Amino acid sequence: MHAPPAFPDWFTALAVKDRAFARAYESLPAARRAWIKTCIARLYDWTRPSGVSDSVQTLAWESGASTMRRTSPRELVLVAFDRDYGSFARIAAALVPALTSGAANLAAVRVGGGGPMSDEVLTLFELAGVELVCQAGPRQFGRLLGDIGPGREGCLVLALGRTVQNLVREPQGALGFAVWNAPALPEAGVWLDGPGDFDLAALAFAQPDADFRIMGADPGPLGGRFRRLPGGFEDFLGLGLDVAYAPSARLERVLENCGLAFGPGQECCWVWPGLCPASFLVERIGWGLAWPRVRGGP
Repeated sequence: MHAPPAFPDWFTALAVKDRAFARAYESLPAARRAWIKTCIARLYDWTRPSGVSDSVQTLAWESGASTMRRTSPRELVLVAFDRDYGSFARIAAALVPALTSGAANLAAVRVGGGGPMSDEVLTLFELAGVELVCQAGPRQFGRLLGDIGPGREGCLVLALGRTVQNLVREPQGALGFAVWNAPALPEAGVWLDGPGDFDLAALAFAQPDADFRIMGADPGPLGGRFRRLPGGFEDFLGLGLDVAYAPSARLERVLENCGLAFGPGQECCWVWPGLCPASFLVERIGWGLAWPRVRGGP
């Protein structure tokens, strides 16, 4: 019996053309390409493959019970994001763990119309070596889930953005899939001991859809989605932020009040704390009394 193809032909026909990746790469200044490379490299360090594909653990307990745990990489991972999901860094934080997980099949898909993907997102996929990147409408995305889900074990959808998350909640879409939903747009803040502690241009490039509250030293004129707030460091800690940017010497204190923090030099980086290596594994567990010993064994 032959395994079904990972993705249907009609979906692969929606793949972004090679020339679009080349055009996007060339259009970005070298400094911005370097920021994207840094993001990918840091995530590879964070999610470095263990080198183990499948594992089996058998334990005998003093109670007389025996347990077996089998784990293997997922067969298929789909990184899906909304058409207006603009942060290459947050997409990368879902994409790179999928690439290093050992999953047999991987694709990325932007769901919705609205023109081509941004140059930075296309360049992310180019630099990360993703072989299948597609653009699909909501109905096509729902059809894709229906086509690849039934009869296929170990599928995971990484859903970034409200539209995609709503689609995978529909019974005909999510049936048979494991789904990880990216948290909503983060509440972000920057604490400055000195006006040049952070490269705010790099931060705006990596998180173009996020609003930032700036406190501490005066960085000068602010544009875009940056807003200056008065107050001291304790006021900054009390903002209730999802992510904070602060000098390295302050990170330990920041993490007492915030679940995610970055220091200088990490402006273009991101990580999803809830997306762990176990998310990309299929686990099977068996409980018994005593597993039969292999004949000739001890």
